[in-house]
Amino acid sequence: MPRSLRALLPAVMRVSVAALLAGWLCAARAQETDWSSVRLKTGEPQLLLQHVMDVEMEGVDYPDNAFVSRVGETRSGGDAASFRIVAGQEAEPHQFPWQVGMLIQGEDGEMFFCGGSLLTPEWVLTAAHCAEPGYIFEVILGAHRIREREESQQRFKVKKTDSTVFVHPEWDAEKTANDIALIKLPNAAKLNEYVQLTRIPSKQRAEASLWNKNATMSGWGKPSDSAESISPVLRFVVTRIVSNYYCNFRYMFLIIKDTNICASGFSGKSTCNGDSGGPLTVPDADTKPTQVGVTSFGIGLGCEKYWPPAFTRVSAYLDWMTKITGGGFHDTTDLGPLSSNGTLW
Repeated sequence: MPRSLRALLPAVMRVSVAALLAGWLCAARAQETDWSSVRLKTGEPQLLLQHVMDVEMEGVDYPDNAFVSRVGETRSGGDAASFRIVAGQEAEPHQFPWQVGMLIQGEDGEMFFCGGSLLTPEWVLTAAHCAEPGYIFEVILGAHRIREREESQQRFKVKKTDSTVFVHPEWDAEKTANDIALIKLPNAAKLNEYVQLTRIPSKQRAEASLWNKNATMSGWGKPSDSAESISPVLRFVVTRIVSNYYCNFRYMFLIIKDTNICASGFSGKSTCNGDSGGPLTVPDADTKPTQVGVTSFGIGLGCEKYWPPAFTRVSAYLDWMTKITGGGFHDTTDLGPLSSNGTLW
């Protein structure tokens, strides 16, 4: 982006990548997380990047109960019921069995939290801005209370190698372009009532019009701008898909592309820190949820500013996803009519 154009951007228009909205934790013991020490890292956000939360880990042991968020904070002594995805509500336990939580440790030892979805029994779909800085990933399936070890949970530890973590080769952090990644589990997840695969659009329906469809955002991210950590329980909010033209207008025609999709953000409904990498779903013709987006970024002003959150459009990357994983996705054949002009909304 030309320097002269950047100079026109007021500080309030600095966009934040939703994935590094992580919640940072301090672990007093290798197997126990001290939630009261969670804090937000302060300082001026980078262009197209949002605040992150630092987590200091003692030694090299990977904490069992470590937990992070897309925007988050923790309120010590607060009411757990008040924590939610912004303007949303607590999900029923296992209402979204494809939802994945990930505690991610960088090579420098810092830790952050992101979301994801189970694409196949061996593959997790998430955001590039979550996967790129990671070195060790604790992938949690079948969770509702993410800080606890529930019987329904399946946990996997993944060390980053050329054969386990695949960030899209054209991922561009400055432009938030191609914000998508795949993580391979060490062994296949066991599918049951708590752990199921996400549904994605089939290639034949990749250009189905999504404009004005009801859309569901879910995750353990911060429930508000004032929160200090992610939600202890999975939460969701229902909003509507807006056109890319409107979304691009709100972002000053700088970063929204055909490979993005946006939700309205009206009534303050949005994703927040810690939700990065998680799913955006719409109902297919049979009313079953189909994942059309991966949580990517929002406006740097905050999560409650009535700004449209932006997502990576899953259908734009079906060929790449198939090349990496070999396919075998749980897809849908009918999302509704195609766009009348053949373009993506």
